[in-house]
Amino acid sequence: MPFVNIRLIEGRSQQRKDEISKRVTDAISEVLQLPKDDVWVVFEDIRAEDWYVGSTTVAAFVATSCTCLPSTSPFALSPAIAMTGAESLRMWPAS
Repeated sequence: MPFVNIRLIEGRSQQRKDEISKRVTDAISEVLQLPKDDVWVVFEDIRAEDWYVGSTTVAAFVATSCTCLPSTSPFALSPAIAMTGAESLRMWPAS
């Protein structure tokens, strides 16, 4: 039984997580030819202060109004990372 652990910066809505889970489950079920109920998906919401890129927290990137991250950053591979609350800023991948 596949177990998928997805770590995200906290703040995603339940609706968005439901959609991610559905798509991940559909893909794994199709490729491995397994029933969808055999695929487990777990989300871990990580605070921006607890997620580091090198020695800098994501919160620090946001605080300094960084609009891009180093190309080696795992965030540079994401289409966009939306922070919530007072730290509302979109960080786009390095081009």
